[in-house]
Amino acid sequence: MNEEMNQPNEKVPNQTCIPSKAINDSISKELNTNCLLDHGVKDAATVFVSCSDYEATRCCLTLGVHPERLQGGHIMNILSEDTQTTTVVDWKLIVRLLLEAGVDPNICDLTGTPLISLLVSTGDVSLVRLALAKGANIEAVRPNGDTPLAMAVHCRDVTCIDFLLNKGANPNCITGNGNSALKWSVGRANGFTLLRSQTCVELLLKYGADPNYKNQMGMTPLMSVSRREANTARMLIAAGADPNITDNQGETALMKAVETCAHQVVLTLLECGSNPNVKSSIGASAAMYAKSEEVLKMLLENGADPNIKDNEENVPIHHHAKRNQYSLCKLLLEYGSNIDPRNKAGETPLQLSVRTRSINCINLFLDLNSDVTTVNKKGISVLHDAIISWDYFSTINIFSKINSLAEMEDFNRYSQYNESTTTLKSLLLKGADPNCTGEGGVTPLMLASAICDLNAVDCLIKSGASVHTADHQGLIPLSYACKWGRTEIVRLLLNRDSPVNVIDKEGNLPIFYAAQFKFEEILSMLMVELAFYFHSYM
Repeated sequence: MNEEMNQPNEKVPNQTCIPSKAINDSISKELNTNCLLDHGVKDAATVFVSCSDYEATRCCLTLGVHPERLQGGHIMNILSEDTQTTTVVDWKLIVRLLLEAGVDPNICDLTGTPLISLLVSTGDVSLVRLALAKGANIEAVRPNGDTPLAMAVHCRDVTCIDFLLNKGANPNCITGNGNSALKWSVGRANGFTLLRSQTCVELLLKYGADPNYKNQMGMTPLMSVSRREANTARMLIAAGADPNITDNQGETALMKAVETCAHQVVLTLLECGSNPNVKSSIGASAAMYAKSEEVLKMLLENGADPNIKDNEENVPIHHHAKRNQYSLCKLLLEYGSNIDPRNKAGETPLQLSVRTRSINCINLFLDLNSDVTTVNKKGISVLHDAIISWDYFSTINIFSKINSLAEMEDFNRYSQYNESTTTLKSLLLKGADPNCTGEGGVTPLMLASAICDLNAVDCLIKSGASVHTADHQGLIPLSYACKWGRTEIVRLLLNRDSPVNVIDKEGNLPIFYAAQFKFEEILSMLMVELAFYFHSYM
């Protein structure tokens, strides 16, 4: 029997539940102090679990059942799981009754959650006070690592937070996710009012919370301040938060506020001494994170350098040009940004805006006479970029792809994005050289011929692009068109007097490629042209 009585975690089927009166009668008649044998119930704790009954509990205690018999994990199962048979009122009454009767205040349920953690989650400070008075550990940790104070902070329970801190809870406790209680109090409101969150911060700081504590990512509470929490930011800085401290990525609170367009927070940080020229691990400054004209203007007016360089030697205008952020580029130029700075790749803001089709920025730079003859270190000019109308990766790799027949499907797929030649015309009108050469001697006309941009080919030829120029392999624009099966381009080039008798370094005429890949219509056109050519010399 004693062995059975020491099995507190075993539950009894519902049919063994006994009303309070039956328990009272049974205990009165046959109570062997801790057993209810008449009903086949193993111990008073099991009866308690089955009934979830305040009166039954009170009755057992009154008649001498030791409170430890009502413990053993069963009480915690009721508190955390058996909510269908126990009301919140009964729940609290039972806990109070057991604590006053001497139940261990540091009891945990089967998941390892301490009683005091459950009490904190109810928001009933009187029960928390009673548990602590009975010896509950104020720093008891849940399986996920949360202390009672961390739970109270998560719930934004200001009253409970104040009580726990007053009773000596560690204000620098770490939550289960590795954040300090202070950091957990700022940022996302989680449905709670801003005022309650700010009060949590105020209480934690009052009791000595460290405003510069970093989590595993190096984030401090100040870095988590949301756009509505300018007052919280000021409160943290007043308590000693360093506005220029950086996280593991080298980013400051200012950078994060700038990136989220938290205007008032940005202004507060700048007023409190945040340095707008601190660089992140990639060398980025706050001005490079800006997304709104208002925020960027705040930075510039507070000393942000418009020509500061990141690790790739991009300045802020590089970043905003490729994002088509016209108003930000214009503002940077007004505050002294260079118009044609080159990054490590040798690219100017104009070239980046051309590549990403940032039309407004292109027009801005052209109106201010940006250099249209720019060629980057990969041999790509602004004209090449104007013709290649897909992503940066494809642009950078164009010269390795253009002579690879295996890449034909890529060119067929991307050529559809050439919607107009507006940018190309604008660049040519500003003096861009239509015969400039890139890596391998590839000209814009060769590129346009390869990707089947009929409008670009026509525009380039009208602007002086030569149909006779050969690349380093001896290929002329017609060779490219034949190689890629561009029938309409071949027809246009022939109409513009493209030679058909140029032999490349492999010893091939353009017609060779049409024959090799069985482009029948192109083959027919070239045979006619070659027949005319040979006839004229006979």
